[in-house]
Amino acid sequence: MFRTLLLALAAVSLLAQTPTPAFEVASVKPSAPNQRGAGIVPEPGGLKVRNVPLAYLIREAYGVQTFQVSGIPAWANSARYDIDARAADRQANKHLLREMLATLLADRFHLAIHRGSKELPIYLLVVAKGGPKMELVENPPAQHGIDYRNGGTTILGRAADMEEVAESLSFRIGRQVTDHTDLKGRYNFKIEFTPDEAVPRFGQETGPAGDPDGSSLFTALQEQAGLRLHPGRGPVEFIIVDRVDRPTED
Repeated sequence: MFRTLLLALAAVSLLAQTPTPAFEVASVKPSAPNQRGAGIVPEPGGLKVRNVPLAYLIREAYGVQTFQVSGIPAWANSARYDIDARAADRQANKHLLREMLATLLADRFHLAIHRGSKELPIYLLVVAKGGPKMELVENPPAQHGIDYRNGGTTILGRAADMEEVAESLSFRIGRQVTDHTDLKGRYNFKIEFTPDEAVPRFGQETGPAGDPDGSSLFTALQEQAGLRLHPGRGPVEFIIVDRVDRPTED
């Protein structure tokens, strides 16, 4: 029994010593006034952030959308920041970079959150009848993901996996989208649609509306990519912000 207790204490000690993923070097600065353009660009083992509100950085760090975050102060949607961060591991993947970003926000913005979950209506991303209409990428490049064009009414996939597709659709629709396609590869595709209402640009809450006679996102997704959104219900995670401060200058 004594030996079992020692082993349990050793295991607890080992867990306590496990380091939290963090960037080796990080610079956080307010964006220049009237700076044009905005984006978060993953680099080998790092992130380059330009002209992005803190609210968007929180969503990026925890892999959630606007409707899944509450308790954000008004300044977190208006004040924008430039961040240059580099990890010791140059091969750090997207999930590890997100954990590092969460650590950076806790260190520099004193961000503290807690999580909640509710059973809510969601969409299941499935393959439409006839199969996918996307180009399978045999040798994916290092740079991949989703780009938005034409005020957010064109979704351009560049060696994107279905998790990235589901995440981008969640952002556009304002409801959680869960991947149920069973498609494991990476794909190139282009989806052009007309929103029913204004589509938000990157880092903004509103955007320009499109032609009311055009194809909806649901129709365009099926016709142009061979994918379909099926209504369902499921657990939806929420992030509640308990504390966040403006960062100190570098």
